[in-house]
Amino acid sequence: MFFILFITSVNSFANAGENTKRKDLLYCLGQEELTLHSKKRTGPHYFLNQHFINEAASAGEFKLKPKYYREICEIKEYPPSVGLLRNILLYDEDIFKHVKFEDQNLEALYKSGYQSIISETPQIFFQFLALIQTQTKYPHCLRENIPKIYELTYKFQYLREELDLKELLKDKKSIDSIFTKLKYLDAIYEECDKKQKNLEKQIKTKS
Repeated sequence: MFFILFITSVNSFANAGENTKRKDLLYCLGQEELTLHSKKRTGPHYFLNQHFINEAASAGEFKLKPKYYREICEIKEYPPSVGLLRNILLYDEDIFKHVKFEDQNLEALYKSGYQSIISETPQIFFQFLALIQTQTKYPHCLRENIPKIYELTYKFQYLREELDLKELLKDKKSIDSIFTKLKYLDAIYEECDKKQKNLEKQIKTKS
């Protein structure tokens, strides 16, 4: 009887721990990482996942508001790291819980953790966009299919010394439209690869 009660208690504790983990952003990103490894995926998605895992691990514990956690880690309209990037760019600090601590130093440390992630996100976004272009040989892929990305990266390349990155990203509708297009990135790549093959055939024919 004691053995049965012991096993039941252990199982209950394990389940409780699992449920807690499932509400943790780092755990959510870790599960995404496992999926990427199992599918042997690298590239922009993996870059983004690793960035946010490293940031979440080094910044210490911070929490998303339930609404945003559900959207990013449970509904998953986008992969979690992509969804996190999108929500930070669109809503800034609003996505994070503001936790009160008795120790003001701990409270300041908690706040600085997610503020550090927010401050780096514009730069990471442009690195992410640059990596997206490298995944296809067709040079006009983004210009033809996601013109907003082309416009943003062009401005970033030539105006970044004159403009603050946040200034470049203040048009939230444009940001949202970019992420909507990114849902269909695999199909866009496929179409661009076809165009590149046709282009190569034309060059061979002429030569």
